[in-house]
Amino acid sequence: MNSRIRVRLMIVVLIGLAKSVEGSQHNETKSSTLSDALDKAAALVDKDPSSHDLNLLNSFMTDKRHQLGNGKLQTKTQHTHVDETLEKMQAEIDELKSSLKTVLTMCQNVPQKRSVLAEPQVAFYAQSTHGRINVGEHQTIVFDQVVTNVGNAYNKFSGMFTAPVSGTYAIFWSTFNGHHTHLLSELVHNANVVGLAWSDAYDHDDGEMASNQAVLPMNAGDIAYVRSAPYNPPCVADGRSFTTFSGWLLYLA
Repeated sequence: MNSRIRVRLMIVVLIGLAKSVEGSQHNETKSSTLSDALDKAAALVDKDPSSHDLNLLNSFMTDKRHQLGNGKLQTKTQHTHVDETLEKMQAEIDELKSSLKTVLTMCQNVPQKRSVLAEPQVAFYAQSTHGRINVGEHQTIVFDQVVTNVGNAYNKFSGMFTAPVSGTYAIFWSTFNGHHTHLLSELVHNANVVGLAWSDAYDHDDGEMASNQAVLPMNAGDIAYVRSAPYNPPCVADGRSFTTFSGWLLYLA
């Protein structure tokens, strides 16, 4: 094969190689590679190449092959790094999904708490300020001095507490009697006696105090009150603020 033809063929290969290197390198390196290839091609195309020229061209092609190989290796390394990063990110996403699923499961298993502010507020406390009052059987004891009446469910004129909402209520009452008097009292829920207290100073000269409490499920509109129980001799309610009646809503039904 004619030397000039061989050179021209090598130039074609060289230009193709230079363009391949150009596609795998940074912009600045691309321009330099293509420029070098074209410069060397122009220098050889119009003259018969010497052995030095051929060696130089061969060396140049070998160098560019190495550059191409290094570019492919670098690209492969970059792809490997990207793949590793993506795998790591996917693992983190899977872990977050698992944690979120666990949290959602825990939230579903937690009982829903009612808002305290959304529930009606019910509480009362009243005292009897009267002195000794003879009371007959089943006579309602009126606690006339209201200290607390949140929700206005206690009536100081009738002595009755009316549940404004259905729920469970705590009810407490106390009675006091001076010497030689006594009082057997009953806590009544609607028409049912649900508790007793007996302050008994009937046969001695000092005072006596009694108290009791109850926890009652009550429907809205139910009543609770304290009254005297049947007993002989007649009972006496001794006030002086020792005799009290109170209650509050524990929780809704």
